[in-house]
Amino acid sequence: MKSNTFRLTVCVFLYFLFSAMNAEDAKPNLPEGWKMISFKTATANTLVPLQLEFAIPSDFIAIDSGDSLLGTIWGTKKDIDKILSQKPYTVGESERGFFRIFVSTNTAYFADKERFNIEDEHEKLKKMISNYEYKKFSIGGYPVLVQTGEMSGKMVFCCFIATLNETNVLTLLFHPPKKPTGKEMDMCKTLLSLISRPVYNQMEITGENASGTIKNILDKIQTGKSLTTELNTSNKIGPDDAVENPIINQKITFIEDKDGLKELTMNFSAKNKLLEKIGNAENIDNFSTIPWIIPELSGSIRIEDKQVLSSFKVKDKVENNPPIDIDIFRKSESPSISLLTGQPSLTSYSFKNFMEELLNMYEFKITGKTETLITLKGIPKKDEFLKIMKRIKLPLEVNGIDLSGEIMKRLACAVITVDPASYDIKSFNVDGMLDQFKYKFTLQYIQKER
Repeated sequence: MKSNTFRLTVCVFLYFLFSAMNAEDAKPNLPEGWKMISFKTATANTLVPLQLEFAIPSDFIAIDSGDSLLGTIWGTKKDIDKILSQKPYTVGESERGFFRIFVSTNTAYFADKERFNIEDEHEKLKKMISNYEYKKFSIGGYPVLVQTGEMSGKMVFCCFIATLNETNVLTLLFHPPKKPTGKEMDMCKTLLSLISRPVYNQMEITGENASGTIKNILDKIQTGKSLTTELNTSNKIGPDDAVENPIINQKITFIEDKDGLKELTMNFSAKNKLLEKIGNAENIDNFSTIPWIIPELSGSIRIEDKQVLSSFKVKDKVENNPPIDIDIFRKSESPSISLLTGQPSLTSYSFKNFMEELLNMYEFKITGKTETLITLKGIPKKDEFLKIMKRIKLPLEVNGIDLSGEIMKRLACAVITVDPASYDIKSFNVDGMLDQFKYKFTLQYIQKER
């Protein structure tokens, strides 16, 4: 199974999300006289958010200029009021200097070439800008290009951040004050060093130990007889008020007999468009696209004489895979992680075994209890995620970034409601973050005797 196209595809998905991360992304120490601001604050909630946060001098504020070309201004209130009170804007009259962050109209980043279009202009810029230097690196998974120097007696600091949304690039530009002090470049370098990817802090949950309730849930799930179990899952990305969200739907049918799972079928579909309204704009003109690897897939496996026989259909192409020993197959799969993270998922386990793995990935507490409903809330167990990632040979880190932590951020909180009389699961929801986007997973199942 490890050699076939399907196996490679589902393993690549998580790696794809985090492979751009760089070891420079560690959380910086905040120096005295500086404050952290979120991306939302930094852009005055006018742009589709990136998974970045910034630091600015403590007496600076971020204000939407109301002009898309001017963008959001970071500076003292006195300087910003002066700039915005004049038409046309006079950018060279500030006392402290100020930053602007905006979507570039003439700079683009091409991910397939890992290149900014302005990289072709370095030689020309060297003739125009004294002491011209440029540096290209990555912050929080986002490619960055910084240009510095001096032009017409004034310092130059310009930082380009690729959003990885199509070819869009953010420009962070510094305008020096009317009377420079000579310390402005140090301020720019400090600001640049403090741009970072937000650190995930796992929430704390208080409540009654839920191990007994989890055992009762699992005891209620049937096995060792002729059964058909239909499992439906949905993965939704983006804000609840988006006009259109990327959604992944999956239907899996487990067919079992007294010896365990005999056959499993699955249908997977995904749409990849996120369309959302940003700021106060009346027209919806901001969107980003998340590139799901497989838009549509169906498949099945059969278990015969401890061998797994599988076939898959992607659009009109059918792939039949050679038999593989069931123990080898199981060492390379984690249907729970696959389902939770929106990958096509097949499993050689019985439905009960599958649910055991899924529920064991969270530390649950009872947070609510009535005569008709028990509510459980759980947070991911890092040790369990690490164990599974090692088993299925997913990388534990890329360039020093802890991938288990990134997955835990995506699967941050599971909430289950249970009927206290029957211990049937009424709802199963997982909420977290996929990069800068809200992420929601839901699961439902029906089990019947055949």
